[in-house]
Amino acid sequence: MPQDTDDHLNGDGDLKRMTCDAFVHRLTFNGTSSITVKEGAAMNKILYILIFSTLLFSSSDAQQGEVEYVIKPQFDYAYDFSEGLAYVKIGDRYGFINKEGRYVANPQFDSAGTFSEGLARVKTGDKWGYISKASFEK
Repeated sequence: MPQDTDDHLNGDGDLKRMTCDAFVHRLTFNGTSSITVKEGAAMNKILYILIFSTLLFSSSDAQQGEVEYVIKPQFDYAYDFSEGLAYVKIGDRYGFINKEGRYVANPQFDSAGTFSEGLARVKTGDKWGYISKASFEK
């Protein structure tokens, strides 16, 4: 059986080189971390656990503290963007923001929904209605 020597990286770069008798497969996560999986019945279970724990923990540790906010945390809850707008909750009111984090509709609604085909449902008091995305683009 051929003997392979290959570089291995974990999040901290601790393991530099490993030699093993088997075939080599390379797994890349986000283009940065990679681990070589050596085939073999006994090694596969151990290496797959190593792969996923290394990618899960070392990648999250490496990125910790490197977050750059596009929109600073300021809402009690923020929903997904749809058609370039998202509804957010402040206190007991809902409003809409754009991708720069600026309000296009101040928090004034009792409830809201995502935009679909240019419209979003909103509730004021016990009544529901729709607002148009076009009204914000004037």
